[in-house]
Amino acid sequence: MGHALELKTHYTLAEYLEHEEHALYRAEYYQGELFAMAGTSDIHNRLAQNLTFGLRLGIKGGPCEIYIENLKLELVPEVWYVYPDVMLTCDPRDREDRYIKRHPRLLAEILSPGTEGYDRQHKLPRYLQLPTLEALLLVSQTAIHVELFERKGTEWVYRAYTAVTDTIQIGEITLPVAVIYEGVEPEKVKI
Repeated sequence: MGHALELKTHYTLAEYLEHEEHALYRAEYYQGELFAMAGTSDIHNRLAQNLTFGLRLGIKGGPCEIYIENLKLELVPEVWYVYPDVMLTCDPRDREDRYIKRHPRLLAEILSPGTEGYDRQHKLPRYLQLPTLEALLLVSQTAIHVELFERKGTEWVYRAYTAVTDTIQIGEITLPVAVIYEGVEPEKVKI
């Protein structure tokens, strides 16, 4: 059992990192405040697993690593730390810290009714400012709907995929939409 921490309303980054080592729950960090992460649904979990599996097949080994839900991403040093649902990094600098990644190549968020607004309004704009990020996926839990934001030079190109027969191409990664939604019960997802 973890030890009790002093209840506070403002934490330093060091206090946050200490909290995360012993906490019974995950929390995101923004400007000294902690925001507890809610549990996920079975659909959310299945989509994150499927996405990770599809990406793993797409990268076929090499220097890239894929992380799912429980690894922190530093959005703004000392200020903002989040837990993306899926994160792919190929940067050797990300091997230096076992708990925080800073140079993602691809990020994905599984949208839920409770988090979609926050993901779109707050995380999305900041994610698109990350210099190493090449692609961002937003995956719906309530419909077959995957949104891709892909960096092309200095611009972001947007595409939406709404059919299970669609295939998403991100660099050398081929990701069928059918793989992302495999095992998700049709009556729980509007097709």
